[in-house]
Amino acid sequence: MRFKDTSRGDGDLIFVDDGGQSFLASQSFLNRYIFQNLNEKDVDFLRAEGFPGYSNTGHPSVANAYRYAQRHHLPNTIDYFILVPTLRCNLACSYCQVSRVAENAQGFDWTAQIADDAIKLICTTGAPTVKLEFQGGEPTLRLDLIKRVIDSVEKTGRNVEAVICTNLGELSPDLRTLLGRGNVYISTSFDGSKKKHTVQRTGSAEATARTLKNIKDVIENFGQSRVSALPTIDANSPPDADTLIDEYLALGMNSIYLRPINFQGFARKKHDAARTGQERWFDYYLAVVRRMIERNFHEGKALEEFYMAHCLRRIFRPRANGHADLRNPNPLGLDYFVIDHDGRLFPSDEARMIDRTGDVDMSIGDVHSGLDGSQVLALSELALNDFDPDCIHCAYQPFCGSDPIDSISRYGRTDQPRHDQYFCQQQTMIFDFLFEMLAQPTAEEAHTLALWLDLPAIPDTFLKVHHD
Repeated sequence: MRFKDTSRGDGDLIFVDDGGQSFLASQSFLNRYIFQNLNEKDVDFLRAEGFPGYSNTGHPSVANAYRYAQRHHLPNTIDYFILVPTLRCNLACSYCQVSRVAENAQGFDWTAQIADDAIKLICTTGAPTVKLEFQGGEPTLRLDLIKRVIDSVEKTGRNVEAVICTNLGELSPDLRTLLGRGNVYISTSFDGSKKKHTVQRTGSAEATARTLKNIKDVIENFGQSRVSALPTIDANSPPDADTLIDEYLALGMNSIYLRPINFQGFARKKHDAARTGQERWFDYYLAVVRRMIERNFHEGKALEEFYMAHCLRRIFRPRANGHADLRNPNPLGLDYFVIDHDGRLFPSDEARMIDRTGDVDMSIGDVHSGLDGSQVLALSELALNDFDPDCIHCAYQPFCGSDPIDSISRYGRTDQPRHDQYFCQQQTMIFDFLFEMLAQPTAEEAHTLALWLDLPAIPDTFLKVHHD
């Protein structure tokens, strides 16, 4: 078992086994555990909770092995494609992470051959349901290609869910027609306040107002579930927490995925916060989450920070593998990949961003010849935290993942000590915050924890406690 101290719980420590089962116990218990001097009460507790090695039967060991297996995500088919039909964009956001090109630039769209081969590649998957995510650039500049891909995959008899990632500066009749199909969704951006959105993205108050109008238009005509929005935050100049929350509530959105400016593309060249604003970002992030917790309790809201809520669910639900960075292993290119504007394949959207900066070729094939198996395997070998010399000692290892692509981007290497990596520091910050609440929650915190875990009532305790 791994262990970690917490600032709450009367000096108790968090103990976690390989399967992610956790409990609180004292420093005295730790001493007895380390020196293999457990008393009868200790053994009775561990046996009752099903920890392996403390029973005369093999059942606890089998149960622990099952929990351990559930923690390890092993996809068996490709069912998710990120598609970039064009790199052109009608905005010039200062923090663009993919280094888009101007709207009228030539040579940055799929050619007819690339489109044909991309569709053939997608249609070879055996998955009964396929998710298509259209990125850019601004993908709505090529709605003809989007429609063609969706139609072609649907003709194979597969169920299709399509997401168009758009700045939603325009809501054209053709886009409305696509949304009318029922299986097409919008993912857009709104940076927390009208002022911030104007400065960072649109460049004019009129354009920002048009974007917000289009978001509301989609919600009113196609339903709340058909559109989601994400803020991108400059840690050096973030929006006020309540302003951000109120703006999203005004759009009918209770779940907010807080994201800092990415360390990719134009962003790291033009925004110092992408390189040096880590501590400021962590402080701001937790401040917004604390404000959500307060407002949930005192105002009857149902606010969640999407990523932290997902981390919380992953503590208690071994199969919560919906977020790629929190999967372990995180086998790159095995169940999803990116088809870029030039037909090359990438293991993730972040990998194509690295490629755009010219740092390193992260491609894993192309639509004409298919996947390069050797490249896929080489990258997937890095996406595992079970044997990392830092991770094996971390109490949060069973709940965490790995992000070798971010390490390559930030440090130019994959063997940077884990505790020195941004990804590890971010995860530690989040899990520290969660376990401190779980150990001894206030009434406000217990309310939100139960809300995020979809519990019908607030339990007496969130973590088992072993009392000496």
